[in-house]
Amino acid sequence: DFTSLCLISQVNRPWKIYADDKYPWKERCRLDFPSRCHRILSSSSSPLSQSPSRKHAHRTDYWKASYKEWRRIALNWEKKQFKVQILKGHKGSLWQIYHYHDDDDDEEEVEGSSILYSGSYDNSIRSWNLKTGQNINSLSRIPTLSSEATNFRSLHRSRHDGAIQVLGLCRNKLKVLDFNTCETIYELPMATRTSGILLFDDFIIYSTEENFVLVVNRKGQVEHKLEGHSKSIRCIEYEQETGMLATGSLDHSIRLWDTKKNKCKVLTGHTLSVSCLHFASSLNLLVSGSGDRTIRKWDMKRGICDHSVTTDSTVGAVTFNDRFIASAGKRKIILWDIHSMESIYTISNK
Repeated sequence: DFTSLCLISQVNRPWKIYADDKYPWKERCRLDFPSRCHRILSSSSSPLSQSPSRKHAHRTDYWKASYKEWRRIALNWEKKQFKVQILKGHKGSLWQIYHYHDDDDDEEEVEGSSILYSGSYDNSIRSWNLKTGQNINSLSRIPTLSSEATNFRSLHRSRHDGAIQVLGLCRNKLKVLDFNTCETIYELPMATRTSGILLFDDFIIYSTEENFVLVVNRKGQVEHKLEGHSKSIRCIEYEQETGMLATGSLDHSIRLWDTKKNKCKVLTGHTLSVSCLHFASSLNLLVSGSGDRTIRKWDMKRGICDHSVTTDSTVGAVTFNDRFIASAGKRKIILWDIHSMESIYTISNK
């Protein structure tokens, strides 16, 4: 464990070389922080998947530094040693927030790691400096189409060049823009009204009011059409590495779609519409929130609910990491222990 490796490193130089080696620390990361470890290993651009040469074994490698940093952050959350910062500027509720953080950089801070992006129903997208709390930049309409109403609905960071891309709905078109330059990257016709939408480098996923999901590539070609829900789809989530797609609907059900194997699994248990969900295949875990005021933990492989807790309002958003679940609803955020589902901390915006 963490303590044993630290003690071993103090015995003598050979033991210190062993204790600082990549493999025991990588295993500790895999056991204690599986989702973060999986995200790094699944990145094709990460140099960390390559074994370091023997001549560098005496140096503190990436996995040891990462484990210590992740453990420090987790302990700070458990001890409630953190500061709440309120970012003011939007005039409507949010449909997405995106925080860029480079897990591959363990020695020096990445320029973009202190920037948060937020998209709001006030039809604006803002970038924020998390150190100062100041609004850096904002996008409220497409300059070349100022006379047309543009509704922004999705944010994405390109894997190719790192640019923040924005998806806007303009009349009967889907427009993908560069957030910083406001230039149109490409656009596609849209034949039906959407209820949820996700943007990726090479394709767009959107759910429709006709109860199905379309996966459309940059040429406008439909790669997948997923049907099964009996009512409108409220939320969608996609995992690019595995090809897994999750949808929540007004029909009270959740559907897990394997787009690579063309299989679908139905999760039932909520008694009202499913308003939000988040999942990680590496943890075999899906968390959902509903209008029935419950948060549910699902075993993805077995398709059953492992745990359920009741809140005091409709759950508007959920997310999680290796140790905590965060839920939002009725102007407050609640932090839950991911194993016991006990409430740890509540942040209210009264």
